[in-house]
Amino acid sequence: MTHILVFGDSTTYGAWDKKGGWVSRIRQRLDQKNIPSNKYLLIYNLGISGGTTTGLVKRFESETKIRLDDDPTEQNIFIFSGGGNDAIWLHKKKQNKVVLSTYKRNIHRLIKMTRKYSDKMVFLGLKPCDESKVDPIPWYPQGSYRIKQFEKYNDALKKICAEENVYFVNAFTKLNNKKFISTLSDGIHPRDGGHQMMEKIVWDALKKKNWI
Repeated sequence: MTHILVFGDSTTYGAWDKKGGWVSRIRQRLDQKNIPSNKYLLIYNLGISGGTTTGLVKRFESETKIRLDDDPTEQNIFIFSGGGNDAIWLHKKKQNKVVLSTYKRNIHRLIKMTRKYSDKMVFLGLKPCDESKVDPIPWYPQGSYRIKQFEKYNDALKKICAEENVYFVNAFTKLNNKKFISTLSDGIHPRDGGHQMMEKIVWDALKKKNWI
């Protein structure tokens, strides 16, 4: 049996997608593989709306332990997505919600914790935003999502993954185009078409590694 744990934010959770988001879409594809096969793949959606890496570090162990068996022959795969909420620019404080140094430390800690369970992990780069709709954020007017901040955090994540020899998929580069951004009706959350694009990126990444 293979366990796939997916950690992230509201987009990971599947907000604004009629089919439940890109994780749910991947589950549907995995279920099609499971039914005729003896190889069973379980995927858990552990996305939380508004989630940051600071919150993820706090909940990682408890979320993980209750979902994994002690069987050493089983395969565990971890997918991390998000970072946009960390990068929110706070107007009054003139700093990010999770400052870059803390964000970097959180990523290093997540990698270290994950390696206790598996070396099979993938970090997705931040997805882009439509800055014209979220600067400031309508439902959080004290903050803004800004492309330059996303680029900074994405570059930091990419560098850490290279240093740690961890699989990094640059979703920011792959999705920073008119087609994807047009699906961000509120400026940050993709609709159905955007989740479909994210599903393909993650599915292709897992297939490339022969993990599924």
